[in-house]
Amino acid sequence: MLNDVWYESLTRRDEVLVRWVRVLKEGEVTLGAQSVAGGRLAESAEFFEFMITELEGMLDRWKARHGGGVSA
Repeated sequence: MLNDVWYESLTRRDEVLVRWVRVLKEGEVTLGAQSVAGGRLAESAEFFEFMITELEGMLDRWKARHGGGVSA
């Protein structure tokens, strides 16, 4: 098992979440922000933006817990 495999895996997951947010927001625009479906997409995008923020904070706390850095 590679060093910090879980840290690296979650870091890459963040890239996927950013793409999902972009696609959800595009869908919201396409369907209309005032439509029921557009509102659902907006809420989903908001959820994933929240997840991104929380993930960043969690990874920062993990680095701090392990002396400020991760080993390669």
